[in-house]
Amino acid sequence: MDTEDGRSILFHVFRLGGEVDLLLAQALADAPLTPSEYAIYSAIFEAEPVTPKEIGHELGMPPQTVSDWLSVLRRREHLRSGPNPRDKRSVLVWLSADGRRVHRETCLL
Repeated sequence: MDTEDGRSILFHVFRLGGEVDLLLAQALADAPLTPSEYAIYSAIFEAEPVTPKEIGHELGMPPQTVSDWLSVLRRREHLRSGPNPRDKRSVLVWLSADGRRVHRETCLL
């Protein structure tokens, strides 16, 4: 489906996404977290304790991407984890005190 300017709606959605990314980067330029980091921290914070699968579902991320992000948060010591009592095969994750602090500091900007 073309729009009035002859370009597809998909083109405009892509372009809008780029503009949103730029605006978020500008808004969080002085924040401790980037927009992508803020999204993952928020997905954990809002549902904690939460499984990696639930994080992926919330953010539309594949399992490997979630796993990569969780590794980053662990290296920063911003993530805690433990066994999921409902399912012994999975884990639950939550933000550490430092993870909560940088999330909160980003929210305040």
